[in-house]
Amino acid sequence: MDTSDFDDFNQPHRFGPASRDTHARGRQPRSGYRARPHRPDAIFADSDLEAIGALRALHERHVRIPEDIAIVSFDGTIDSQFSWPALTVVQQDATALAERMFQAALDPQNTPDLQLIDTTLVPRQSCGCLK
Repeated sequence: MDTSDFDDFNQPHRFGPASRDTHARGRQPRSGYRARPHRPDAIFADSDLEAIGALRALHERHVRIPEDIAIVSFDGTIDSQFSWPALTVVQQDATALAERMFQAALDPQNTPDLQLIDTTLVPRQSCGCLK
């Protein structure tokens, strides 16, 4: 396996909200890298689309998922079920999120700054924890 695919994963500016949730953005951080002695064990993507882009980029470089690197996404869209391998996700409760956002828009003065919304881990093949 070519370790040059993994040399820039420690740069947080390459990930995060600025990713714009595109397949292309998921592919971008995994290309054009210089070799480093260590590769990550896993990728935790902001969204399913970013994770699917990473799946493709790693597949193009003959990196095996999950044998060489695991991928998990924080999202849980329908796309995650149909990728190959199927993505392990931390699924958000979109209904609860929308309700709280709507309530905050209606009554911002009485809305707490921090609100926790439950998530659910949905293990699938991309994490390597299923046979």
